[in-house]
Amino acid sequence: MPPFHLTRRSALATLAGGLLIPWPARSAQRPWRILFNDDATDVPDTRSPYNRPGDAYGAAMIDAAVDEAVRAGITDYVIQPGTGWVPWWTSTVYPAAEHHRWFTQTFGEPPGNADRYVMDGGDPLADYVSSCAKRRIPLTVSLRLNDAHAILLSGLSPDEYKARRKDPKLPEWMRGSLRSVSRIHMEHPEWRRNPGAQDYADPKRLFEHLWDWGRPEPVAERLRLFGEVARNYRMAGLELDFMRFPFFFTDATPLPRRREIMTRFVAGMRAALDEGVNAGKRPELTVRLPGKMRAWPDLGLDAGALRGAGVSRFTISSHTFTSQDVDFGPIRAAGGGAALTLELGQGKSFRQVTSVPYADGVMKVDRADMLPVVALAAQHGFDSVSLFNFVYWRRYVNQSKAPSPADEPPWAWVRDLRPERAAAEPAQCWYLGTGYDMGMPGLELPAALQTGRSLALRIETVRPASGWQEGAKLRYVVSGAGRPDAPGAAYALRLNGEPLAPANDTGVPGVDQDPGLPYRACAVPIRALRDGANALDIAQTAGPPSRLFLVEIHTRTA
Repeated sequence: MPPFHLTRRSALATLAGGLLIPWPARSAQRPWRILFNDDATDVPDTRSPYNRPGDAYGAAMIDAAVDEAVRAGITDYVIQPGTGWVPWWTSTVYPAAEHHRWFTQTFGEPPGNADRYVMDGGDPLADYVSSCAKRRIPLTVSLRLNDAHAILLSGLSPDEYKARRKDPKLPEWMRGSLRSVSRIHMEHPEWRRNPGAQDYADPKRLFEHLWDWGRPEPVAERLRLFGEVARNYRMAGLELDFMRFPFFFTDATPLPRRREIMTRFVAGMRAALDEGVNAGKRPELTVRLPGKMRAWPDLGLDAGALRGAGVSRFTISSHTFTSQDVDFGPIRAAGGGAALTLELGQGKSFRQVTSVPYADGVMKVDRADMLPVVALAAQHGFDSVSLFNFVYWRRYVNQSKAPSPADEPPWAWVRDLRPERAAAEPAQCWYLGTGYDMGMPGLELPAALQTGRSLALRIETVRPASGWQEGAKLRYVVSGAGRPDAPGAAYALRLNGEPLAPANDTGVPGVDQDPGLPYRACAVPIRALRDGANALDIAQTAGPPSRLFLVEIHTRTA
């Protein structure tokens, strides 16, 4: 494959093609939808009933993955065809088979299971289209716009790359195969957010290696590469993923200019979607955005401008977590009638690991965590939920421990992810946790505490029609400076002005989750609990400074 070059003139010409598209009218009532977001790499990379040792990746494996989710009760399938750097589709802009042959010859790294399928002429995206069509399941194609997986090593020589791949100080997802990064990214360091960044060992500088959308070339290349997906594949919708990863500009690009760039880009993708095989069908255009609206201006995103550019749905994400720390009301108001989807990830909160060696530093979400979030979303006018990273309950194919039934995703929950079933759920956990803060300013936790000061938090609930039983419990997790379990620290808690008495028993029936540090607990009288917004005040009364990582209020339907 020859080196990739894109001139400034051709970049500007590509950008100039974007026009604002009128936003169509929408119905006031929408049927509830349960979307399933598949990142594509999970199928070859995790052990499953259809991916056992020796199984070859291809159309049959993809069909089994789609069938599994459909049988569980989803209404829509969402496919993310790779990280967006190397196509998992038939491309004339950047042919994937040529890329893989070049990479194998240059770096001497053998292709993986999915890579071989593409090199032999396979088209994973076409396989997903076919599998969804024969089941009459709407398919949305989700495109990662600026993904950071493996790009920390992009630009290294083959010998340097081989050495860095073994660096145990780097998280696995950062030192993954450079095969998943395009030659275009490797050969154009001047397009990066920090063109001078040559530090390939510091994870904190990872996002400097992402493309700077303040330059015309990256935006134009994205329109060319992703435009062919929109034009050439039949789909019910196209999603533009601003969460992988939410860093697109530098301080050199002012906010008004960012908004202009992003609005024009979205309009260009809307135009591409309305051309080609989808002409006349008006597929849905979705944007995947942070759940905290303070992040939107830095990304160049304005809800009204996005609607004017042809966006009809907003998917609200907290990265890989199911979170209740979402700007539900403001997002609904900003949506102006657009369809709203809340994303549900596999994580609840980061574990606060002490000396216990956890293989997984994330507390996985429980049924009593996820269904209340569905109720909250519906209460705020959302019309759907989307399962993200759901299959990553499973073990990776390169893990030595054999998979067990406990590693299977909780498929039985899927049919219950509806407002009427969530409202009838007997046990609920209303919580604020600690998740990824990348591009998510304004998260409630973690929060600093110290003696003599109090912290005000807001926790939302949805009261069941029959009310709550007495016996509700509040649990929280704190860590102290120097001593993780915060010895000697004491706290006074009030819920909506009502003092909460400490409880010696921190357990909750039916709940078996380990936050990594001990829970502290208080009894919650039902009279103190409100339907909707609840004001929680936490005052530290003794001990050295500490930090709050997790708060839960456990209730049961009367």
